[in-house]
Amino acid sequence: MNGRIALLALLLLSACVPQRQWRTQPAAASANGNAEDRFSMPLNVKQNRLYSLSFVEFDNAGNPYDARQLPEALAAIDAADTRSNHHAVVVVFVHGWKNNAGQNNNNVLDLRRQLNRIAADVCQGITPAQCGLAAIYIGWNGDSVRRQWGTLRQASIYSRRGVAQHVAAGKVGDALLTVMGHVKKGNGRNGNRSIVVGHSFGGLILDAAIDTKLRQAAAQIATQVNGADRNLDALTVPVLQELADLIVLINEAAPGVRAVNFLAEYRRALQRVHFLLPPRRANCPPADTSQDCKSLTRPLILAVSSETDLATKTLLPISEKISASKLKLTQEAIQELPKDLDEKKVSTTASAHTPQLYSHHLVECDKEDCNPCLKRDKYYIPVRIRSLPALAPGNPTNKDMPLNYCLERDFRSWNQTPYWIFSLPTAIVPDHGTIFTDRFTDFLTAFVQPLREMTEAPPPPPSLKQEAGR
Repeated sequence: MNGRIALLALLLLSACVPQRQWRTQPAAASANGNAEDRFSMPLNVKQNRLYSLSFVEFDNAGNPYDARQLPEALAAIDAADTRSNHHAVVVVFVHGWKNNAGQNNNNVLDLRRQLNRIAADVCQGITPAQCGLAAIYIGWNGDSVRRQWGTLRQASIYSRRGVAQHVAAGKVGDALLTVMGHVKKGNGRNGNRSIVVGHSFGGLILDAAIDTKLRQAAAQIATQVNGADRNLDALTVPVLQELADLIVLINEAAPGVRAVNFLAEYRRALQRVHFLLPPRRANCPPADTSQDCKSLTRPLILAVSSETDLATKTLLPISEKISASKLKLTQEAIQELPKDLDEKKVSTTASAHTPQLYSHHLVECDKEDCNPCLKRDKYYIPVRIRSLPALAPGNPTNKDMPLNYCLERDFRSWNQTPYWIFSLPTAIVPDHGTIFTDRFTDFLTAFVQPLREMTEAPPPPPSLKQEAGR
């Protein structure tokens, strides 16, 4: 009997993923060592790495594994700002279930592939040494069971949800807000851009991190809207300078409670405000009605899920029914719930799987009428996918093909605010984990301020001027 118990214990140990820090070396200590061990990997033109990649990792209690990681990540942002002459693009990613910050982790490897593609786009036409792309990977112990233990790994959703909730209640929120605020902190840095993406339980972590700042921004908006006799396209919201230009919750593994509480309190004020992107083409004549001369609405926050994400569509409601989250709807939210939406569903279902909360609908242009996206109208957003691979989910053909969508605002919706919620087709995001694809990157570019300045060579920073003069 003891032998069987020992064998079972050995098998269980072999199934476990270590709960530890994965990036262990500061830059100074590993200058001559393996770059993959560093807190931050700098841009390296010789190795064709046209971006920096920094790691900030947290333990199961939400505390930093090493307090030196965050300062190195901030220094990487400063370096990107300097070499691009205040035209940096900062991408922050908070991973989710079944992932960590390990060198061979799928999220790490797939993010790096997309960073190469983003660098090719935003740094086109400038010297590689001026490419101001910096990425920060927020790591935690989202993985506990090795891949080959399939059934046991699926069951880890319960333990990983608990860890994610502990992490969300820890220091990660402070770190995320510090990173977001640092991107534009300093003279001349308003030209920098940042995108923060939280995936799965990483969406839960990011959602909790921004809640207070989002409420502060909404309160500032409500103050300005109060007494106005019209809807507002332009207003000053100082708190937004402390947040990213685009905040994305993709396949968030959390019920819609936080979103509904927020919307119930601020929906009436927020629905009178439009945040606009500048036209994609500069200096358009007033009479030019082409797509690239439109000023289009943009979200404060974007919450989306794949229609075929079974983890959040099926497993999440089951897990919430078995063991409910501590976050509850406020009395105001219960009274404000839209028609046909009850407290039970909000408490068990992700917001992007709750049609009653949708603000928009994404319509494929070769199947539906996309004429609204052809009008000079700020409410309809063209979304262009350059190529859906042959035989990929959602592509019935044997060849790569482009896709065109129109994101149409739902003017009958309970949620007509800049907190955008809607579902994504399989062609863009096929399942819970497959998010680092060219088509998802293309999708996100529809909601980011145009980076045309990145394709025009900025003046070189002082260090490059000195080298050019030698």
